[in-house]
Amino acid sequence: MRQLKVHERFRCILLGVLNSSREDRDLKAAYDLGVNSDIEKPMGFNQCSEVAEQIERQWGVRNPCPH
Repeated sequence: MRQLKVHERFRCILLGVLNSSREDRDLKAAYDLGVNSDIEKPMGFNQCSEVAEQIERQWGVRNPCPH
């Protein structure tokens, strides 16, 4: 992730992670690497559709990269 964010062509790409940890240090580490969004990883099959809806809400707006 860090390499993408420092590369001129790719730095505007939005990065999201599915994360099973809610520890502040883990979330901070992800954002320090250049993550734009952190979504809690679903623990069961039924939660997968909820996560898909959350991803669509967060990333549904097109954010074009000028490169």
